[in-house]
Amino acid sequence: MEGTQRKANPDLMIRFGEEPHLVRHPRWLMGMSHVIMCRKEDSARIASLEDLLSFRLYDVASHAIGWTALLNHNFGPQPGRQLKLETVDTTPLSLMMVSQGLGLAIGHLPVCGPIAAALGLVVCPFVPGTPGPGNYYLEQPRDQPQRPSVSRLEQALQDAAQASMRTG
Repeated sequence: MEGTQRKANPDLMIRFGEEPHLVRHPRWLMGMSHVIMCRKEDSARIASLEDLLSFRLYDVASHAIGWTALLNHNFGPQPGRQLKLETVDTTPLSLMMVSQGLGLAIGHLPVCGPIAAALGLVVCPFVPGTPGPGNYYLEQPRDQPQRPSVSRLEQALQDAAQASMRTG
């Protein structure tokens, strides 16, 4: 199919945000949970906040929830504590650093689950998952009928999202 013959308007879009800020009628797809990712051998060494803070903490610059917010949410303010923060550009980079034994990183489940698993990383059980701001939504144009193939794709995406949240 030539590019000039493609439809200009998509049949289905995946959007991230808060529902009131989305333009069209969204259907909820999945949320995110912020967790601490570590190597299995490091997980066994983390039994206290002090243990956790002994690691270098990789913070992704673009994330809505960073280490300070995550720690404040779970442990309250930590005045006077010096965090060993290292800012990086992307989640995959932070997870690669963790896989090399260089520290800990915040991951977003279920989104980063596959790359974390591929790198042999686990969720640190010491800190519970923290729900994050925003959700993923499926949006469809209101002004066009939905084709059966789009309905099947939407259902497949819903099923995959639900499965990934169960295994996340």
